[in-house]
Amino acid sequence: MNDSDKESLIGNLLKLLPSYNHCFHNFSYIRSLDLTKTQLKVLIILKQHGGMSMSKLADLLSTSREQTTRAVSPLADRDYIIRLTNEKNRRILNVAITQSGLDFLQNLRKNYAVQLLESIEKLSEKEINDFISSLNIIINTLEKIAVKME
Repeated sequence: MNDSDKESLIGNLLKLLPSYNHCFHNFSYIRSLDLTKTQLKVLIILKQHGGMSMSKLADLLSTSREQTTRAVSPLADRDYIIRLTNEKNRRILNVAITQSGLDFLQNLRKNYAVQLLESIEKLSEKEINDFISSLNIIINTLEKIAVKME
C-alpha cells in the first residue's frame, strides 16, 4: 500500500464515524428521549458485552471514569442499568443492563429502523444492495482490525 492509499484509508475511516453519528444521533426520536449520546453508548456497550466494571466501561467509551459515572447515574435512576459491588473487591463497581434497558433499546431500534428505512427508500435497489454489501465488508474488516489492536 503506497502513502497515498494509506492517507485515503485513514481519511475515509475518520469520515465514517461522524457520518454514522449524524445518521444515528440526529433522527428525531432520539432527541425526544432525554438521553445523552454517552448514555446511549453505555446501553449499547452493556448490551453487547454484558456486565463489566466501571473502569472497563470507561475504556470502551474512551472517556474518563468520572464522565462514565456521570453517564451511568441517570441510567441507574431510570432502571436501565444496575450497579453492583464486586464480591471479591468491594472497591470495584460493576454495571449491567437491566430488562428495562434492553426493552428501551429494542424500542429505540424499532423507531430507528422505521426512520432509517424511510431514508433508504430514496436509494435505488442497486445502491441499497451496494450499501448492504459495503457495510458487511466494513464490519468484518473493523472487527479484524480491532482484534489486532488489543
